[in-house]
Amino acid sequence: MKRLAVAVFSIFLIVAFLGLCWVANSPAADTKKAPSTIQGLIETRAPVRRDFTLTCPWFGRVESKETIRVTALTDGEVLAIKVPDETPVTRGTLLFTLGGPRVKNRLNSLKSEIVALKTRVLVARQSVLEKGGCGAKDCKKRGPSFCKADLIHPSVKP
Repeated sequence: MKRLAVAVFSIFLIVAFLGLCWVANSPAADTKKAPSTIQGLIETRAPVRRDFTLTCPWFGRVESKETIRVTALTDGEVLAIKVPDETPVTRGTLLFTLGGPRVKNRLNSLKSEIVALKTRVLVARQSVLEKGGCGAKDCKKRGPSFCKADLIHPSVKP
């Protein structure tokens, strides 16, 4: 009888010990401890884009991945360089000024060509006016460039 009582008592102690260990390691016990111990260790924030400069010592030659070549559309001389060497630039920054007699001659020839083209447009519009416009009854359907009232545009001066 003693053996049976000792066996039942030892089984009871083993079950109680395992139950206490299981309760201590359960997920419900972790949620009770989390606010007091882990709350200050973890923070969450929205992502933020930040610009930074990384400087590292380097010996030798370093080249950028992207290069831009600037080519002149007409002959001329570089009168002024507005940005020093190896300076970061943004879109629209004036890099240099091209000038000289060749550039001035090209500019004058383009201006005279613009005047000649405007004169040709006026002559063409005048001839359309003399012929009576487009000749259509429903002139607005064909567009404003064919109507008599819209032929003389204020941006084109004689």
